[in-house]
Amino acid sequence: MVATSHLFLGAAIGTLVPDPLIAFGLGFGSHFLLDAIPHFEPGLVFRKRDAEGNLADGMTWQEYRLAWLDMLVGTIITLLVWRSSGSQLSILTGALGAILPDLVDNVPWWKAYTSKTKLLGWIYPIHKGFHFPTLQARFVWWSVLPPIVVFLLSLGWVLR
Repeated sequence: MVATSHLFLGAAIGTLVPDPLIAFGLGFGSHFLLDAIPHFEPGLVFRKRDAEGNLADGMTWQEYRLAWLDMLVGTIITLLVWRSSGSQLSILTGALGAILPDLVDNVPWWKAYTSKTKLLGWIYPIHKGFHFPTLQARFVWWSVLPPIVVFLLSLGWVLR
């Protein structure tokens, strides 16, 4: 799932749950549930494929740009929701919990380190285990719908 959907669902959870630690935990759990749903990943568009349609290893610069833009947009929207809520801490902790698995597992600058630590290393196999296998090219066009639906439902909940 794209970062904006994770962040915004975590923020929506934070509007429901006033306790910051519980919001963090529920946001964290929501990440794995969202990743189990077939969804868009930047690699589906930008990465090279083998003869069977499977994606090659390693992110392209286009993927990095799209991922950082997605993260920036999701963070800005989350901060706007947080600010309009009277700075309810659980909104930020829910969003942080919801994006943490991707921050630990998908940022190449520290992934090699975090995957080996006792504190964060256990996230990698769980994240990989839950994640929908976005390896086939045939999923590209319809895979944009789940992130959009999650974002719109979360937005509807926050704006209620």
